[in-house]
Amino acid sequence: MKYTIGQAARMTGRSKATIWRAVKAGKLTCTQTMTRNAGVTPTWVEWDEVRRLFPPRPKQGEAATE
Repeated sequence: MKYTIGQAARMTGRSKATIWRAVKAGKLTCTQTMTRNAGVTPTWVEWDEVRRLFPPRPKQGEAATE
């Protein structure tokens, strides 16, 4: 399943910059979709790759299970 950089950041508890740095470093692959709006190019990442590199953090108040 593909998500935008922002969606992946929210789901993992990381910042968009952190996800983007992983893409730039070659740790995550991404696809970009050209749109008709000038300057708007959504970037999509695969959830399986994001989850492998950045496991979701537990929400506040939840105990981490291992």
